[in-house]
Amino acid sequence: MAAVVGLSACGGKKSDSKDSASSSSSATTAQPQSELAKLSGNEISEKSKQALTSVTSMHMKIDRPGGSGNLDLTLDRQGNCVGTVFKGGGTMEIIKIGNKVWIKGDEAFINRRGGHSERAKLFQGRYIYGTTDDDQVRKTGSACDLAALQAKMAGERDKEEVTKGAPTTVNGQPVIPITSSKKTVIDVAATGKPYPLQVTKADQSKMTLSDFDKPVQPKEPPADQTVDIAKLKEQQGS
Repeated sequence: MAAVVGLSACGGKKSDSKDSASSSSSATTAQPQSELAKLSGNEISEKSKQALTSVTSMHMKIDRPGGSGNLDLTLDRQGNCVGTVFKGGGTMEIIKIGNKVWIKGDEAFINRRGGHSERAKLFQGRYIYGTTDDDQVRKTGSACDLAALQAKMAGERDKEEVTKGAPTTVNGQPVIPITSSKKTVIDVAATGKPYPLQVTKADQSKMTLSDFDKPVQPKEPPADQTVDIAKLKEQQGS
């Protein structure tokens, strides 16, 4: 685009060297148009899908109307994860290192799940520890499965036609929005790699993605702050 502007300035009446230098400077400082702007909505969707499925780690924040089911997690493809799940008026911290999982609910979270039982009282202010060999632990830790999340998002887009919107910004970053037939809006980064930076569904639930390919280094909680769920089940015969 800048080259076209420069050539147009040199056409017609001959200009002096000062004018030519001015035109050259203007062309040099002109901002290049995003490559995505030249593509169709489906082409942008495909590029952002490829960018998403190539990442090895990311930060994911999900906000849903009402707040229940919200997530704030950093996760990678090696099974490492750290963050918070908001559900039922309470919060649950989650730490996952490979196949090891630690979860700690606040008082509201525990009370909603039978917090007055003798077993639940053991969990107050402590992490529940287990491995993904346990079905319930594996289910809880599934939120940390980056590969499954990538496959799900890519699969959803394969089934939909999308349209391209006008360039805008999200959190200060230039994006090009694309909208699916189900009214899901995906804001794709217009500079650098075409990552999907924000996904907004028709019900106004919103997923924000960032910190792509940055190391995830969760720390294992101290042993004296944990309850081993396998040992507890063995002691209580359940």
